[in-house]
Amino acid sequence: MDKVSIGLLGFGTVGTGVIRLLTDEKEKLQEQTGCRLEIEKVLVRSKDKSRKFTLDDTKLTTNADDILENPNIDIVIEVIGGVKEAYQYISRALQNKKHVITANKDLMAVHGDELLQEAEKNHCDLYYEASVAGGIPILRSLTDGLAADRIQKMIGIVNGTTNYILSKMSHEAVSYEKALAAAQSLGFAEADPTSDVEGLDAAAKKNGDSQPSRLLYPGDPG
Repeated sequence: MDKVSIGLLGFGTVGTGVIRLLTDEKEKLQEQTGCRLEIEKVLVRSKDKSRKFTLDDTKLTTNADDILENPNIDIVIEVIGGVKEAYQYISRALQNKKHVITANKDLMAVHGDELLQEAEKNHCDLYYEASVAGGIPILRSLTDGLAADRIQKMIGIVNGTTNYILSKMSHEAVSYEKALAAAQSLGFAEADPTSDVEGLDAAAKKNGDSQPSRLLYPGDPG
């Protein structure tokens, strides 16, 4: 395969980072993968919104079908956040035989089992390592490098955004509002920080849909 076409769902903080990486590291990625990674379409809520990264307007769309029903797109990357809409989009992408990458921890906490089963059913890959531990490549390390080991405990910061905010408030006497604004400007917090600051993100990491959490791996149907 000479080219892999990508459809991106979302053009916010994370989406911009994905596009910047695919653009700036284009030659390196081609050398490593042996094929060109091309952005075919990007789903946005508004084409007129001012953005930090400029992309050809012909690649922008407000219609998800332009990605999910597009036979030329091989991989769908979901970075819109939320659960209901993202679940519907990813389910359709898998049903249409498209491989999926997601950074949506809330979605995987609630619907991880279902989506992994859907991926297996349609012989597609569903990768979600970007949603784990702030994008640290830990799942592949556990499944490949530590497959014969028994992991007894893992320790880490449950929510990096609130950790940053609380650290600023306690160490620098910064107000909550200013600390939150700083976190948003740095890309730690989304424009709508509800999931982080109200503890929803931390709860999703502990209990997926109020059920005891467990580690899900790409290809593991549960």
